[in-house]
Amino acid sequence: MILQAKNFGGVCLKEFEEHAEEFPLLKEVVEGTNRYFDTLREIQKSSICAMEVPGYRRAARLHARRFSTEVSKGAEEHSIFAQIFKKVQLLYGQSWRSFLGGRLSDATNLQTISNSMELPRLEFFDPEGMMLRRLNASAQIAAISQGAADSEEEE
Repeated sequence: MILQAKNFGGVCLKEFEEHAEEFPLLKEVVEGTNRYFDTLREIQKSSICAMEVPGYRRAARLHARRFSTEVSKGAEEHSIFAQIFKKVQLLYGQSWRSFLGGRLSDATNLQTISNSMELPRLEFFDPEGMMLRRLNASAQIAAISQGAADSEEEE
């Protein structure tokens, strides 16, 4: 549970905090997770974090741009709406019109629509550690399954 609270430090941790008084286990999880994030904040204040690696900022910016482009392309390829509707980029202005059936529609003002989601942060920060966790979990599941199969054979 601590792993999930660290991994999804927004909604998951908030939900755990809301119910921590009801369940002592959740209280321990929240305390452990808060210690983890407090330690991260202290590390960020460390002098080593002030070190500048030549070219790192540029590389990080390029990586973020490429990642954003890949996400946009993937969203467009797999979106039902992107397949149904035509994509148009407005160059200027605050409203738009469409021409349909030989008639120009009334002007419609642009509106902001947004959505947010939380990504598992540990997959980005520690992919090897997460892979080891999955490998260990698979090994434990296999051992439990084998133990259950052995006990069924004995009966």
